[in-house]
Parts: sequence; structure tokens; C-alpha cells
Amino acid sequence: MEKQNIDLLEEMMYKRNFHHVFQPLYNLDTWEVSGFEALLRSDLIESPDKLFNIAIHNNMLYELDIASVYHALDSASKRSSIRKLFINVFPSTMVNPQFLSFLEKMSHHRCSRNKQIIFEMNEAEKFVDTYVARKVIDDIKGMGYGIAIDDYGKGEASIESIVNLEPDIIKVDQQFSKNLFSCMEKQSEIKMLVQLCEEKQMKLVLEGIEDERDLATAKILGVHIGQGFLLGKPQSYTNFYLREGNF
Repeated sequence: MEKQNIDLLEEMMYKRNFHHVFQPLYNLDTWEVSGFEALLRSDLIESPDKLFNIAIHNNMLYELDIASVYHALDSASKRSSIRKLFINVFPSTMVNPQFLSFLEKMSHHRCSRNKQIIFEMNEAEKFVDTYVARKVIDDIKGMGYGIAIDDYGKGEASIESIVNLEPDIIKVDQQFSKNLFSCMEKQSEIKMLVQLCEEKQMKLVLEGIEDERDLATAKILGVHIGQGFLLGKPQSYTNFYLREGNF
């Protein structure tokens, strides 16, 4: 079974037997689409979690991450007009010495400017050394990309790490959106994060919004950006009318 999984992973990457679907993010002040999150999918390995677990277990995570980033950037660069594009990347990939060289080679893509591309530090993996991560983040920002901390409240990220890393965006895990309208504890946490973002000139994204009451509460609390099935399900890039979006 393990050999079969490795063969499937290698076939998927080297034969490009994968694609991305794109989920919209909405500005809760203007109700305009602010950008899209690229989500990796493959017909060979249906579960994204299983796909990445196989890569991690077989020391192929960097190769899978790079293949996904390249494909997402290449797809975006072919569009006549580009919104902001969010791409998931594991922390270990970002601090890999080859990653910055890879981004330099991709610098000819006009989408990799003015923070149109946002790299989401994936919280499924334990945070790397903060000092090393901050240096890499500064280098990536210097190349024109944006940085987001993904799934805040689920993984290793803390307020201290966010302050130290200074991302452009904080994405709050979907557990905070569920029953947000009735949970005062969650509302207090969101209020605190909104205040932090405003102090640090960051933006707050609430993920996993599926209930109109939770959406209304998020807007009242001052959440900047919303994402979830209520606002839009992941679809093919061609299904969206793309125009420049702004945070």
C-alpha cells in the first residue's frame, strides 16, 4: 500500500495529474470579491489531507508544495486581470533555501508584484524557528509577495508569534465562525484580533462561514474579509469573472 501511495504521488506530480479549485474571499464592507484561495486537488488521491500526509511521510512535501505553487502562479499569470491569489505553503517549504531561488525564477510573472500573491503559512505543520521564519518572510515580502498566517486558533500560531512574524493577513480557523452569533467567548476573541490587526495594519479573514447569522455577526465585529461555503464554494478558475480586487 505504501509503495502504491508513493507511485500515485510521483505520477500526480511529474505527470501534472492535478489541478486547483478556487474559493472566493469577500470584503465584508463592500461585498466585493477580494481574492481567491487556490486549493490543490487530484483525481488520483481524492483527499487533500491524505495527499499531503503521504508527501510528509515520504519526505516529498517540498516537491509537492513547489509543484502546487508553480501551477497556481502559472494559471494566474495567464489571466488578463488578476485578483489577489492565496496559495497554501508549509513553513518548512518557506524556509527551505531553494524556495527563495524558486520565487526569483518565477519573478517574471507579473502577478508576483504588489502583494497580489499571498502565501498562507499552513498550520498543519508545527511552526519553524521564529527568527528564521521572520527573516524568510521579510525576504519574500521584499520580492513583492504577501504573507498570511492560516488557520489561526487551530495550530501552532499564537498572538506572540503573529506579532513577531508580522504577516499581512491573519486567517482565523473555521471553528471560530461556527455559532459565532451565539458564543460570546468567540466574539471576544474575534474583537481582540480585529483590534490587533488594526493596530498592526493587517487584515483579518474569517474562514468557514456557513450561516447567515455568523456572517452578520462577523461584519458587526469588524471582520475585514469572509470566506466559506455561504459566500462561495471552490470552483474552477474559469467560472469566476476576474477583475482587480483590493483589500
